[in-house]
Amino acid sequence: MKLTKQKLISFLKPALTNMGYSEFKDSSTGSQGLYVKKINGMYLCLGTIISRYEDAQFSASFYLSKTTRWGSIWDDIPRNSYQRISFFLKEGERELLLNEDDHKGFDAWWDASDESNISNFLKVVEITESRFINQNTLIDEINRSKEVIRLSNLVKDTIAAIKSGKIGNNFDFLPNKEIDEVPMIWFKAAELTLKKNQEVLNKNLVKLLATDSWRQFKLNN
Repeated sequence: MKLTKQKLISFLKPALTNMGYSEFKDSSTGSQGLYVKKINGMYLCLGTIISRYEDAQFSASFYLSKTTRWGSIWDDIPRNSYQRISFFLKEGERELLLNEDDHKGFDAWWDASDESNISNFLKVVEITESRFINQNTLIDEINRSKEVIRLSNLVKDTIAAIKSGKIGNNFDFLPNKEIDEVPMIWFKAAELTLKKNQEVLNKNLVKLLATDSWRQFKLNN
């Protein structure tokens, strides 16, 4: 079976929704399926990845931050805020829930053509979620990160612009059409916010801010 993004989402979305995650269309972070939930004022993202080498195999990584930009760990953003879910399994759990070739490594993969593999993957998410979040200093490191604060403040400004209704009409970095079901007004508000804060401006940064702001707004309303 050739695994596609749409197939993988259809396999995982119902169970992950029951775990409290919301699925978002995503063409900006590099995931092949993005699921987000709000926990203690932060956003826990679960991003799935399809193997480039094996037709049906997939893996996933957690990301915890004040943004939903899955996988963003540049500057002073803590590296351990982005981790493969299998990293947090104990030895006996690895033997039970991973494929034989993955027992000794941390970068585990599951076979989407095997229902028991999909079930095992979902069990791993359940088992490891709290272990990931409760890493010793992770939340403190996220709260201290100047880059996380900057990204979070940009989102707050973008949402505030939407709520004010004062967006304007002069824009240079909008997409030709809506992306990932995000209404065009959010891209306008994102560009306005980046200009206001004298940030670097290009279409990709407008897209990243618009989609992050949209996700956070949806999760909080």
